[in-house]
Amino acid sequence: MGGWTLSRDPDGLAGMAEGWRDYLSTWEELRTVVEEYREIDEERVLVLYAFRGRGKASGLEVGQMRGKGAGLFYVRDGKVARLVNYWDRERALADLGLEESAMLQANVEILRRWHDAWNRGDLDTVADLFHPDAGVIPDPSWMEPGPFRGRTAIRSWYEGLRESWGGRDEAVVRELFEASGQVVSRFDWEVRGRTSGIDTRLELTAVNLVEAGKIVRQQYYFDHAEARKAVGLEG
Repeated sequence: MGGWTLSRDPDGLAGMAEGWRDYLSTWEELRTVVEEYREIDEERVLVLYAFRGRGKASGLEVGQMRGKGAGLFYVRDGKVARLVNYWDRERALADLGLEESAMLQANVEILRRWHDAWNRGDLDTVADLFHPDAGVIPDPSWMEPGPFRGRTAIRSWYEGLRESWGGRDEAVVRELFEASGQVVSRFDWEVRGRTSGIDTRLELTAVNLVEAGKIVRQQYYFDHAEARKAVGLEG
């Protein structure tokens, strides 16, 4: 199973709590983001979640090591009688004969809408797809390294990018998929210089964290292999 089981046994509770405290102490700013609640039957509720945080010693994001898990809650008389925790979400879904949720597919759809809005020049919709406190992080080699925090700063940056180019400004999607609770968008940015009239194509990959239907973090990479590594995939 790759997790632990909690019941009403007091000794089991104490041991589990001590082990959980030890685990938490190895991370900085560790938090759990619930992605979906799914009622299995009258007694069981499955909660799909993702970890966010950074290892104190390694500096690695928790998503690079173990990002997505699940908790199976057995509820009786309005109380949790038993909890089975899975570090491996795929194992939890397989054990229950379920498939990945529609909610994560909806996160991918958010980025599809982002690209559609960008390509039609609708920056109002582009900005609205971000959480008010979102952050955008350009590739380190970009002329404006950022990061840009909040909708106003993000929109201002995007407006500056559009003003730098002439009639052509299109993001042509090559890949759009979910990995480690994030949405990876690989695309060709095809633009035309406003002054030079020269057509240019840039290959970019954006790793997007989506929560509650809004983009809360968007990080760009010129190197697609680095983007894949950021979500725990082979380069």
